[in-house]
Amino acid sequence: MKALLLTMLKRVLAEMFWRFRLIALAGLVRRTLRGPRIIVLCYHRVDADASRPAFSALPSEFARQIGWFASRFRILRVSEVVAYLSGGLRLAGDAVALTFDDGYADNRYIVQPLLARRGIPAAFFIASGPLLQRSAYWYDALWDGLGKAGPDPRSPEWKEEIPAEAWDAIGRYASDRDRASRQTALNACKGLSRADRDRLLDRIGPLDRGEAACETMTLEEAWECSRAGIEIGGHTRSHPSLARVSAEECECEIRDGVEDLRREGFPVRAFAYPFGEGLDTGGSEGLPRRVVAGIRDMGAAFTTEERAVRPGDDPFLVPRKVITPQSLAQIALRLEILSWRR
Repeated sequence: MKALLLTMLKRVLAEMFWRFRLIALAGLVRRTLRGPRIIVLCYHRVDADASRPAFSALPSEFARQIGWFASRFRILRVSEVVAYLSGGLRLAGDAVALTFDDGYADNRYIVQPLLARRGIPAAFFIASGPLLQRSAYWYDALWDGLGKAGPDPRSPEWKEEIPAEAWDAIGRYASDRDRASRQTALNACKGLSRADRDRLLDRIGPLDRGEAACETMTLEEAWECSRAGIEIGGHTRSHPSLARVSAEECECEIRDGVEDLRREGFPVRAFAYPFGEGLDTGGSEGLPRRVVAGIRDMGAAFTTEERAVRPGDDPFLVPRKVITPQSLAQIALRLEILSWRR
């Protein structure tokens, strides 16, 4: 049995070796034909608990990933990505930039020390409400609330308070009770206004709003990251879907979130759209005026359109590759595929 397991391990390692060799060869051909590329990576949670929403990687997996990034790419700061877009930075080889959305506490206690050990730069995009009010993100509270709710948490008297899409999705989760339908229910609630979200969370019971774990870092922890060289960026105040809320709420969310962080002394120079939704209707010139007004004084704004960054890209619609739980070989292959796309 021991010999069989050893043989299987050797076979797996050999397959991984050749897979990486082939990916490296593809990268060499692509750089020769098309030149080097930048890919901006978007992480969320890096934690030992893979059951939470917005989970990206286990700590051990993340450590392997950044080790590979450091050996394979030049790792840029967000400000260097902006310089590249304006023609102020030339690439000698492929590069990546690391960004982390939402400011979860694991970013401070797991991510930041691992990055510091290797001298790797990164940016944390943080919504000001959970950071300053010590409150859970609304979708974390809803995730917990759905999990603790009874067979069907819906009540007829509030059916008219939420869109039919959200009502139906919560009903499907009540029936299926699986992770996929729970995530679908969260996605269906993205477009709720802040007031509607609060009403939904109050009605979803029996969860006490105070029971929802606040898993974001504290203000002091954010400052510790900033002092260690992490760039802190804006991410609205309460993390709504900007594409689906009213014009007034959209403008307030962008402006207030950035101003909150700047009042605390953070030099906010970049922004990430919640859920990656950049409201693209033809470049930033086609974005709603309320969005442009909120981000125009910053150097860049990031979406989650999955492709490589191209010279001349709109700095307010910078693409990012979202990292989800997968093997390093899968990530390497995906990054090379994205780099080939025009």
